Amino acid sequence: MPRKRCSLCKKNKNIEHFYACKGGLYGKASRCKKCANKISCEWAKENRARATETGRRWAKKNRKKHRLVQFISKLKRKYNISLEEYEALRRQQDNKCAICFRPEPRLSRLSVDHCHSTNRVRGLLCHQCNSALGYLGDSISNFESAIRYLRKSGHVAN
Repeated sequence: MPRKRCSLCKKNKNIEHFYACKGGLYGKASRCKKCANKISCEWAKENRARATETGRRWAKKNRKKHRLVQFISKLKRKYNISLEEYEALRRQQDNKCAICFRPEPRLSRLSVDHCHSTNRVRGLLCHQCNSALGYLGDSISNFESAIRYLRKSGHVAN
């Protein structure tokens, strides 16, 4: 295995200890990973305010793009679906909540409803219906109990 000398710590190391870099010898960076990470952490500590402010400025300037990037990331991370799959589900439900059939809110999106034990996506719901499911613990017996309560009270809106 080829070896390379780190430009900072001056140690000869196997090339797997260096990050990839198109212009470097063997296609690797001049600093070893350990030194590169150390420098990166030091820079972040010294420039935290600047880096944070730069990020805030970008997010403010590109608000729509930033929100979309966050939404796509959440879909993948939390529900393991793509934006295309979300959009297909939304079209399939005619842009309406799967429970109350109200149209998608104008300034927000329908929430992704999923089973918390299997993480399987069930459908898209408005905020109120999604919250109701969550508050009643996705429990059919809790919903039946709530229905009995409403019927017993006699003051039910249809």
